[in-house]
Amino acid sequence: MNPPAWWSEPWWRWFLTIALASLVTGTVTGLVFLWVNAHLNAKVRRAADREQRISRVVDAYVRTVTTHPIQYQGKQALVVAGAKSLRDNSEVLEALRRMTENIGKHPLGGDARTVAPETMKSFIDGLTV
Repeated sequence: MNPPAWWSEPWWRWFLTIALASLVTGTVTGLVFLWVNAHLNAKVRRAADREQRISRVVDAYVRTVTTHPIQYQGKQALVVAGAKSLRDNSEVLEALRRMTENIGKHPLGGDARTVAPETMKSFIDGLTV
């Protein structure tokens, strides 16, 4: 069986080539868009989770220090507030900075000068009540 006469005409080949190129380009563009969108959403979600962890610890610390000033101060209040749930040095330092702003004194007191910023997370993890 012979193909139809219009099949051998050049315009038909051009049409198929353009249609296939459009399909491939659209698919690739869509996949790139989905990939970029997923990574941006993950980045925003991580930033929001970080902010939430810091705020939760700072709020708990301020509440603990103001409602139980005789029982919990400084390092003990940090442990009770959940400072060990912070994930890295930058989160710990940011939380300590906010606590200092809210309360007016550094939660670690004199130890704040002796602990290096790059070891702050390990120092907090070693605290006990």
